[in-house]
Amino acid sequence: VAQGSSFTVKVTGLTAGEQVRAVLHSQPLTITGIPAADASGTVAFRVNVPADFTTGAHTLQITRADGTALTPLALEVVTAGSLATTGASLPTAAMLLGLGALVTGGALLLARRRRVRA
Repeated sequence: VAQGSSFTVKVTGLTAGEQVRAVLHSQPLTITGIPAADASGTVAFRVNVPADFTTGAHTLQITRADGTALTPLALEVVTAGSLATTGASLPTAAMLLGLGALVTGGALLLARRRRVRA
């Protein structure tokens, strides 16, 4: 998530009308304006990340009305205009090697299948 941007959070499994609280940590930011859960026990709300929010790893902690904390949502705040890193990046050679292994394995399976039928 970039500084100065926002994202939507959807929470399910609540009681109809239940109110939740949310705080974005490590630089505590209480999220306001969260509506009550609808008839199906779902609530969706936007989290606005301030333009001066500290970059790096953060968590969004959502707490139910009875005080039960839900599993925290991990996120990374990056400088506005950049993209967050997601997943792992593999060198091109490693990807080509893996692709080659898949193609070779598929060809061997196909050859074996044809041999069994004959």
